Amino acid sequence: MRIVTYRHNGIETFGVAAGSGVVDAGRRLGDRFRGLREVLAAGALDDGRRATAGQTLDASLDDIEVDIPGVGVLCNPIVEE
Repeated sequence: MRIVTYRHNGIETFGVAAGSGVVDAGRRLGDRFRGLREVLAAGALDDGRRATAGQTLDASLDDIEVDIPGVGVLCNPIVEE
């Protein structure tokens, strides 16, 4: 699972990179978490995984900005999807 914090259409969010795009976990988790840091602090990464599993892409990788200072991309090479 490749987790990414990114900006799309001027909105900062986080999600899962899959194929040629991303699935927006921030939108799917609603008001429960302000961002990826809060998800990690709450130990709720599985909530994000469940919220994004099997969903269609929300944005193309070409349409997002991942260069948000202090966050970026997290990769877990152990988890195979």
